[in-house]
Amino acid sequence: MENPELGDAPDAGSLRVLPREELEAVVRRRTSELQDIVDAMADVMVTLDTEGRIETANEAVSDVLGYEPSTVEGRPVEFLFAAEESADGRAVSGPEFVERLVTGDAVTDLAVPFETADGREVPMQVSTSVMRDGDAVTGFVCVATDVTERKERERALRESRERYRTLFETNQIVLWEFDLSTARERAEAVAEETDDLAAYLAEHPGEHLRVLDGVAVTDVNEKAVEFYGADSKRHLKEKHNQVFTSKALDSWRDLWGRIVEGETTFRTECTTQTFDGEKRAVLAELNVPAGQEDDYSRVYLTALDITERKEREEELERRNQYLDEFASVVSHDIASPLGTIENKARLVEMTGDPSHASDIYDATERIQRLIDDLLELARQGKRVGETEPVEFETAVRRAWRSVNDTGATLAVESTGRFEASPERLRQLLENLLSNAVDHGATDGEVHVRAATHADGFYVADDGPGIDPDERPKVFEQGYTTADEGAGLGLAIVDRIVDAHDWSVEIGDSDEGGARMEVSGVTMDDVE
Repeated sequence: MENPELGDAPDAGSLRVLPREELEAVVRRRTSELQDIVDAMADVMVTLDTEGRIETANEAVSDVLGYEPSTVEGRPVEFLFAAEESADGRAVSGPEFVERLVTGDAVTDLAVPFETADGREVPMQVSTSVMRDGDAVTGFVCVATDVTERKERERALRESRERYRTLFETNQIVLWEFDLSTARERAEAVAEETDDLAAYLAEHPGEHLRVLDGVAVTDVNEKAVEFYGADSKRHLKEKHNQVFTSKALDSWRDLWGRIVEGETTFRTECTTQTFDGEKRAVLAELNVPAGQEDDYSRVYLTALDITERKEREEELERRNQYLDEFASVVSHDIASPLGTIENKARLVEMTGDPSHASDIYDATERIQRLIDDLLELARQGKRVGETEPVEFETAVRRAWRSVNDTGATLAVESTGRFEASPERLRQLLENLLSNAVDHGATDGEVHVRAATHADGFYVADDGPGIDPDERPKVFEQGYTTADEGAGLGLAIVDRIVDAHDWSVEIGDSDEGGARMEVSGVTMDDVE
């Protein structure tokens, strides 16, 4: 290969040696070309002697810092640096930089603040290499990159994160931050085995629990701590499973398929509970922020308290139900005695026989009882407002005095205290005791028992009991086995129980009769 400056490539062992003048010209030309390359660099580049003084500087010193290269040559490299303490408190000072150089420490991507000719501080990222002559160090090459834009981006990112943290912490809506990446991977694995992920998880609760175990709570805000009654953020994050009820977790089951499909916004209503056990209905909205769609490693959940709204909706639904029930009773149960009154009144008018008047009186009394029961049914369906501590045995015996005129006996086998509306509890107990007396033993004295248990109380009789197939209907309005009556007594019991957020069910007594058991009651001092 031919080189016009160095001559032809050697062949057959020959080598052309340039005259000294030509060789020096080649070196000068190469040096000039190298300097042109250095001057064209956007980064500041200086060479230093072994004491850290600037020997040469490229044109970027002027472009970036505002100094003419000749004005910095011969100066200590600290001349280019800002004050010893940098603006952000993290960068290396000039003296420290020089100390690292002269002691032979490597300098790579070091943050050093430079100062421009007009006094501005410019963040620079500096790397150096050592120039050697054999084993001897003859100087250093220092390259500094202006990282102002990167620093601005970092600052903007920090400010954005700080604004987010402020918004996160001061928001008056409950906020959760989740990492769903592991849970999503598990859901994807399950989805490969079925066409209906939600149905599969419902049929295989163990698989759903395994997916849920992959949910990590990474943060909560102070409003969440307050809302759920947690001791601290850490307490809520570690014990979050106590907050999400089984129904709330069931609502997640329907979301996994959408998450697997890549959806990023979800809304659902669910019931959570505080650490004190208070149920709270929430409107939950999950959002996957931009940039997290690939792995769902950061997902935000907002929870808006809609407990009062749900209670109003349930109250409206109950009232509509009561109107339907009222219409049913009016159209059926009251129609019959009204027909009796009409027919008997015509007989009296036609025959003048006053003996039919007693039938009219009986019919009007039946209508009055129906009206009273209907009013009681409507009143007892309303939510309980203020409650107070009541003692079970005292309440039972007071109700018993209003019920028993048949010679039946009552045994109160245990007692306890709990919160209730005294008047509604009295009505509940009167109806249960009256039902027990009416359906007690038919071949002798009726015996009624009442007692408390860890979760509530019960009233039991010694009658024939209630067929298990009939039990689901017993608390429905209109259910009765008597020839007369509207079947509202136990429907009223069901309303009162529901108004207290309790539950009632029918079982068998020890004597083979019926046992009406109320549960969900917070009991104190059970004896």
